[in-house]
Amino acid sequence: MAAADILKDLPPCPPDFVPMADYLEMIDSLLLAMNIQRKADAELQQWKARGEAAEVLLAKRKATEANVRLESLRRLLAKGLHPDFCTGGNVEKAVRQEMFKTIWPKVEELIC
Repeated sequence: MAAADILKDLPPCPPDFVPMADYLEMIDSLLLAMNIQRKADAELQQWKARGEAAEVLLAKRKATEANVRLESLRRLLAKGLHPDFCTGGNVEKAVRQEMFKTIWPKVEELIC
């Protein structure tokens, strides 16, 4: 019996029959889509890591800038208020001394 004879004896395919080649093509398409998704997920994770690292670096820079500004402000206040930098007489020096004693601990508390 020949192969053609066997095929003749088989019942006809149902109307919703999908050939094996079509299934294999769908599987290949799904595998390709899964591979693309994996690559996209990996790239997303890399970008997230880069973004988080950039945020940390930016926070450090902002903190450093803030510290520099606070130190500059502290020096400016010290020169402006400290009695040793007084060009006036004893009364002005005494007033500056009292102001410095009152204000300086609060400045140190805020900065440090």
